Amino acid sequence: MGVDGRTALVTGATSGLGEAIALRLAAGGARVAVAGRDRARGEAVVAAIAAAGGQAQFFEHDAERIESNSALVEAVRQRLGPVEILINNAGTMFFGPLGGHAAADFDKAMAVNLRSPFLVTQAVLGDMVERGFGRVIFMSSNGASAGAAMTSLYAMTKAGMEGLMRALMAEFAAFGITFNAVEPGLIDTPLTATMLSDPAVRAHFAGHHPNKRVGESHEVAHAVAMLADDDAGHMQANVVTIDGGITRAIGYAVIEPPQDKQQ
Repeated sequence: MGVDGRTALVTGATSGLGEAIALRLAAGGARVAVAGRDRARGEAVVAAIAAAGGQAQFFEHDAERIESNSALVEAVRQRLGPVEILINNAGTMFFGPLGGHAAADFDKAMAVNLRSPFLVTQAVLGDMVERGFGRVIFMSSNGASAGAAMTSLYAMTKAGMEGLMRALMAEFAAFGITFNAVEPGLIDTPLTATMLSDPAVRAHFAGHHPNKRVGESHEVAHAVAMLADDDAGHMQANVVTIDGGITRAIGYAVIEPPQDKQQ
């Protein structure tokens, strides 16, 4: 079963987690629409997929522009067929104190992290309902479940995304469409590469994880592929957390378990 022969749309697929997800779905036999703003990087992802024997095409998509969202879905429909698997991955990150954010920051965070996945999902649901099949996966963050200072805008929009996921599940699950979310924690991607390139910084963050390391993008892509699978039809409104256990390990950074008395 898997994703073989399905048409998959991955937004924000020109690098990082989106690229890893696109590569994973293509390896499983899906026709992948690689969507993003950077054509050069997008075409590089398409080339990598083709070199591995997969099928993919690049589609320009600016999540911040309202009209770009529905136009993306129509372009994919015309060139690859109706979207059967949608990965709402495009997003923007704001980090800083609450008082430092301007109204324009709020507007951009809402436009990219909430309005875009809302509009793209809205545009694909008609075809999914008609075909009686669909997989919609929202790329959230463990910041939606665990409070972290300096992430107010980001955490707010990711939590809103999960609320949208649950509401859509209640409205459309009877049509054979699943709605789930993935919450990555700290993952080694181009976005975090500069920070994690310092061995001391990497060791600091890794030390707070129960498994003593940060995550890899292929591990997130694996979770997405699982939720996108044809056999995942009874998985609804799940939030799959890929963070090495740090979100659930309350107080782990404060109280270290004795290493010589493990039960």
